[in-house]
Amino acid sequence: MRENLGQIESRGVSLDYELTPLHWLALDGGYQYAHATVTNDSQTPALVGNWIPEVARNLATLNLRAFRPKLGTLTLQGRLSGRQFDDDANAYLLHGYFRLDVYASHDIGSRIQIFAAGENLFNRQIEDSKTPTTTLGMPRVARAGFLLRFGRTGK
Repeated sequence: MRENLGQIESRGVSLDYELTPLHWLALDGGYQYAHATVTNDSQTPALVGNWIPEVARNLATLNLRAFRPKLGTLTLQGRLSGRQFDDDANAYLLHGYFRLDVYASHDIGSRIQIFAAGENLFNRQIEDSKTPTTTLGMPRVARAGFLLRFGRTGK
């Protein structure tokens, strides 16, 4: 049975950035440090000082996007997450991970776009939950398709 914690406190810092080193290349991302803990719980005093469930202390993202009208768009997305716990007692540790995704698209005229994407390219076993059975996130996956635009295209 899930219940609310008594009182929590979350302190930290978040830094975001965005760079455009070339007119066709953009880089953005961020870093977050979160010190989120239970500060008071009259029902279960032993929880005081524990990490808040599913809040990683460290989290970083990086997105790289290249666009050339004749070639299309290529995007790389990276995410680095530190360890976290899946429960308030901090008994079920979810390990940190790095995940890399890629997306590419190309417009064929003004109404059709083809695309391909790959997610979790390194096929990491990312733990989504562990209370008590471990549930893993999606393994490496690829997808491709096309997008049809109807109505006004704005181009």
